[in-house]
Amino acid sequence: SAQEAILLIARHVATAYNQGGPQKERSRGHSNVPADPAQLEARGPEIAAEFQRQGVTRIISSDLPRAADTAKFVSEQMGVPVELSRRLRTWDTGEMAGKLEKETLPLRKKYIRFSDTQPKGGEEFDAFFDRFSTELNKWVRHNQGHPDDPVGLILHGHEVMSLEQAISGGEVKPAQLDTLDELYPPGSVILLRINGDPPRHVKIERVHPELPQAG
Repeated sequence: SAQEAILLIARHVATAYNQGGPQKERSRGHSNVPADPAQLEARGPEIAAEFQRQGVTRIISSDLPRAADTAKFVSEQMGVPVELSRRLRTWDTGEMAGKLEKETLPLRKKYIRFSDTQPKGGEEFDAFFDRFSTELNKWVRHNQGHPDDPVGLILHGHEVMSLEQAISGGEVKPAQLDTLDELYPPGSVILLRINGDPPRHVKIERVHPELPQAG
């Protein structure tokens, strides 16, 4: 069976839409909102340091500006190339984009639960999940087969939230939205250890910011 693979993933840094805490935060979807330059300066070097530590030779990123901006900043710090992929775009939540997150949370949960229902102007969660998991597993296979040439990915919250299901199977639960920002805030870096051939086993560990040690 294939050897253990390591895949590093960063959630893009915050945008102006990510600022101001849960009360002010706006849902982003496929909007063209850029990464916040101050957040790039604050978080980018840490992402680059973690990617460097694992010997990442290429960065593959969603082509939406907030992810692409993060990827370009990190790649310049590291001196490695970036590839932008439409297939790594986040879930297109349609008309929810630009509204307050707290308003869209119950709606997004509903569309995750009824995952074959299309939100107005957007895509079914199932369609997003299929697109994302196909692309993610392509890079998992790459890192399994090329341990000396590992890629790192820059992704979005809805993708980070769905990593385990995308690799190991199972359904994404609406409640996973509730803990997303606490577990994996914007700019956080996640290390995946992946074993076996499909269905693969994945261990997910947040490496930055470091989790507080218990007791």
